[in-house]
Amino acid sequence: MSAESRPTAPRETLGGDRLCMECLHPLAGRAIERDPGSGLLFVRCGECGTASALFDYPVVGPWVRRFKAVAASTFVVLALAVVVAIVGATAGLTGGFSAGSSEECAVAVTAAYRAGGGTIAETHDYGEIYTNADAEWLESSAGRRALWRSIFLPPAVLIVALGVAVGCAVLLPMLSVVGVVLMRRRTLERLAIGALLPALGAGISLGILASNAALMTAGGSPVSWRYLVEASNSVRIAALLGLVFAAWGAIVVLASPAIAAAAFRFVLPPADRRLVAWVWEWRGKSVPKD
Repeated sequence: MSAESRPTAPRETLGGDRLCMECLHPLAGRAIERDPGSGLLFVRCGECGTASALFDYPVVGPWVRRFKAVAASTFVVLALAVVVAIVGATAGLTGGFSAGSSEECAVAVTAAYRAGGGTIAETHDYGEIYTNADAEWLESSAGRRALWRSIFLPPAVLIVALGVAVGCAVLLPMLSVVGVVLMRRRTLERLAIGALLPALGAGISLGILASNAALMTAGGSPVSWRYLVEASNSVRIAALLGLVFAAWGAIVVLASPAIAAAAFRFVLPPADRRLVAWVWEWRGKSVPKD
């Protein structure tokens, strides 16, 4: 076999975690070469072509592991913060909705009760909605329909819309960071986590409010129309808020990586974008040069 046809031995490649000192591009997998003049070993960056010696800076393996630990703990803290924030937002906004629209909702429900043949003691102004409610009728199909319709009255809708806007604004920063942390995960996984965290918080609030509503009628104690309608509608509006927050969480988590990349591109000049190159590389894109 001639020398020309003899297969050459494969060159050794670099293992571990090292970064190019010029552009911070990962060097793992690059072929190790030896400088013929000095005999020193080096690898050449596949991104910018810079030759990096193998002994003049330490490997970044320990730092990468520490970064992963910090990122994992940060995600856990953020996830807990999102759940706690949702619990507070759902309970607080639901309480505000129920208190702010209870009069109008109770009037609408009692009107439906009368239309179905029920009787309520006549009093002046709104006093009749403070008389004892017919809890059995409220649990019937007609009562449930009346309760659902009452939360869509114009005053109630305005309160709920304001509450949804405030809740979404409060959650935006935390959900955005969660979305950036999860950018390496698959789309369905990010969507599921983005929806699950708000849904979990809303579910906790829903359970608390449902327990409170059940306690109001425990033991057959009479409760006024106003307070019983308020307690019943708090459960319904908490469920609606939970659905809105879950959808909002999925949207924000999915869009956060692209928004972060656009923000870095707008703020940083092309030469400095290498400092956050992972924002693009983890999404399978190249760092923009313009």
